[in-house]
Amino acid sequence: MRCFRFFISFMAITLLAAEQAFGAEGEYKLIQVAVFSRHNIRTPLTKAGSVTDSLIAPGLEWYKWSAPAGELSLKGGLSETAMGQYFSQWLEAEGMIPPDWQPTAREALFYANSLQRTRATARYFASGMLPTAKVKIKHRPRILNKVFLPLLSASSEAFTNEARRELKLLESTLQDSLARAFAELEKVLELESSPWFQVHGRHLVPEPVEIVYTKNHEPHISSGSLRIGTHASDALVLQYYEEPDPREAAFGKDLDYGDWERIASIKDVFIDMLFGLPVVGLNVATGMIDELIKELSAKGRKFTFLCGHDSSVTSIMTALGAYCPERLKAIENRAPLGGKLVFEKYLKDGVQYARLRLIYPGSSQLRSPEPLTLDNPPMICTLKFKGLQANEDGYYIYADFIGRMKEALRAGRNADTGVLPDYLR
Repeated sequence: MRCFRFFISFMAITLLAAEQAFGAEGEYKLIQVAVFSRHNIRTPLTKAGSVTDSLIAPGLEWYKWSAPAGELSLKGGLSETAMGQYFSQWLEAEGMIPPDWQPTAREALFYANSLQRTRATARYFASGMLPTAKVKIKHRPRILNKVFLPLLSASSEAFTNEARRELKLLESTLQDSLARAFAELEKVLELESSPWFQVHGRHLVPEPVEIVYTKNHEPHISSGSLRIGTHASDALVLQYYEEPDPREAAFGKDLDYGDWERIASIKDVFIDMLFGLPVVGLNVATGMIDELIKELSAKGRKFTFLCGHDSSVTSIMTALGAYCPERLKAIENRAPLGGKLVFEKYLKDGVQYARLRLIYPGSSQLRSPEPLTLDNPPMICTLKFKGLQANEDGYYIYADFIGRMKEALRAGRNADTGVLPDYLR
């Protein structure tokens, strides 16, 4: 009888373990997450005395940052810590990690580009998600890391011709919106009174863009209104997030949310033209997609956090044919600061499924960092894929999901042919 009771208890424990491992019948059980994140709020990339300083009228002053150019701000650190805390609550609620998780080196990886803002973002996120764990942030000393930087490996005539064809199509759709955005930007900067205008005597206007494609370098726009406007757009967007008073952030002007969206759109267009063209996005995202595939198939891996840039997020989404079907709740509508592409692997009834979501702090959450919880979450958009059909619950068969990633990787490595995969044509 005692042996029988022992056998029953043993079977119950075994069945419980099986249910925890494979998911209760009819339920999706989260078993792995890989995150590709953009860094959080940083200081402007331009230093004092740069062209950006010359774009504002005398008497106006840019926000006085407490950190050097291009580094994560304190508010950015607070925002990223809150994101890490939210992920901890979410993964615990899903049963993927236990409370106060102490992951082994095999179970979790935190890997960032070597710049201060990306390493610091990974550190703050880890501090929020795993406050008592000893988390090492992996990074390579050299900045030119193809896992995180959108460097070209294609340079053929066929590649360049296809990129230029796609660029012309994109430009044709942006003339009116870009003209309105430039006009809004000039008004805020009081550009006609600026030292830059006194020297150059011209306004910022939509004009044909010349992009240079050189192997082992990022695509490059060397001059023109879009490049000049992007410097100012970037600095204003960061000032909007960092300066508590929105009127002060706009140099004393009263701007509504739509005005800020128009100003931010200049920088979004710049990133789209450089990294959002299909043939270019495919090629420059190969290192990042390759790393994500390796992480999703790594034995024993439960959680991965990779930290890079808006160019990376844009090119990955472009290469995969992934898109958000709704407008983002951030003035940056492509790759918001602190935004994360979250690759999720599930198990249901013995079948693996996947989902890709963009999880990001909304504009108000960036301006006033607040605790992010399951009841007060960050903004979330479930992404869709061109040419792939999700099931009725919004999940994709994992084999199809990873197949799309591998197809994008092959197409990116063969981008010198100038031929796009079917889902991007």
